[in-house]
Amino acid sequence: MIRARGDGSDTRDQIPYDQLDGCQARDIERALVDGKASYWHLNAMTTAGLAHSIVGMVCKAIPITAIEPFGAGVSIDSGDICGGIKDVLATTKNAVEAYRPSH
Repeated sequence: MIRARGDGSDTRDQIPYDQLDGCQARDIERALVDGKASYWHLNAMTTAGLAHSIVGMVCKAIPITAIEPFGAGVSIDSGDICGGIKDVLATTKNAVEAYRPSH
C-alpha cells in the first residue's frame, strides 16, 4: 500500500495499488489527449501558413490580364483576387492560432 491522498500531499491514509494504477492510467490518458490536440493544432497552423506563403508567391507571378480585342476592353488585376484569398488564409491562420484547447 502507498500513502497518498490523491492530490499530491502526504497523508496517513493508504490507497491500494489498483487505485494508484487507475490514477496513473488517467494521467497517461490526459497526456495522450493533450499530445493529440497539440499535434493537430500545429499541423493546422503549419498548413495555413504554408498555403498563405504559396498564394503570396503565385500571386506575384500572375500578370495583369487584359482582354482588349480591338484596343478597348477590360483589364483584370489579379492582385485584388489574390489579396482576397490571402486575407481569407490570414484570417484562418489567426483563428487557428487563437484556438488552442486548454488542458
